Amino acid sequence: MKQSKFYQIKNITEYEYTLVGCDGSIITRPIQDVDKSASAFTIRDARGGDVLYCENSGIEYIVMNKGISKCNNIDSYFRYNSEDGFDIGVPSVLSAEEDIITPATKEQRELLFQKMREAGYEWDSEKKELREIEQKPAWSEEDDVRLQACIDALQTKSICGKVDTIMTKWLKSLKQRIGG
Repeated sequence: MKQSKFYQIKNITEYEYTLVGCDGSIITRPIQDVDKSASAFTIRDARGGDVLYCENSGIEYIVMNKGISKCNNIDSYFRYNSEDGFDIGVPSVLSAEEDIITPATKEQRELLFQKMREAGYEWDSEKKELREIEQKPAWSEEDDVRLQACIDALQTKSICGKVDTIMTKWLKSLKQRIGG
């Protein structure tokens, strides 16, 4: 998730720039030093695995950059947009030539990764691949034990007050877990 090679100028004084990195870091540097060593961002500066941002026709896009296609569109490993949500493997609608694409801010990067996790994925930045998060089973061993206790109690028709209360609470919680 490291991406601090890009900086945005947040403040200019008589002698210094205050710069904010994509990782949220804030630095202050003399104007002449920055002007000598830095250049304005262009989409050609972006590399695979960089998180990019674009606002296009009122829709905000945050994408995990894969590169520029032969048609000069931004290919992405995955993306989030304010209209459709999180998507994987969808054709790009961002043009490297026509759209104003910038490195994502820390907040935009965090939003993309939050939406990715909510969709059940994680990003392997070393291999540059998206993986499904292993989901924990909804049914536990404790559920099996309690289910068997219910079955046993019902079969023997000897539901006493304590067991009846435990089983009723468990069945109600089971009903809530499965959305009933």
